[in-house]
Amino acid sequence: MRWGHQPSRWGDVECVSALFLTFAAVVALPVLTWLPGGVPRCLLKAWTGIPCFTCGGFRALQALLAGEVAAAFRLQPLLTLLAAAAAAWCGYGVTGPLLKIPRVRVRLARREKGLLAAGAALLVLLNWTYLLVDGR
Repeated sequence: MRWGHQPSRWGDVECVSALFLTFAAVVALPVLTWLPGGVPRCLLKAWTGIPCFTCGGFRALQALLAGEVAAAFRLQPLLTLLAAAAAAWCGYGVTGPLLKIPRVRVRLARREKGLLAAGAALLVLLNWTYLLVDGR
């Protein structure tokens, strides 16, 4: 793993992705808040009785919007953590060019990328296990 710095610009990946995530959140907030007919049902759960690995995601986001962080975490822990990470990413992406703060660059070796992917897969599996054990 190698660390480096690079000047912040409005067109860099962090800024563009942060602006996209912010736009997507602004568009999704009204949809999640006033979803007609309630939260859509999970087809996998309806057909097999087994929750998918994202079951409870809509309800968790609705709980987050209502300020109920503990309820959101109980409903869908991984998605709640990802939403917090996305919010932090949006702040990082926009503040760099605004405050002229250099970007931190991390370069991973192929093996490190594989370990990171395996860790992400393990988190998804642990989250799904939690949903199964919790009786979703």
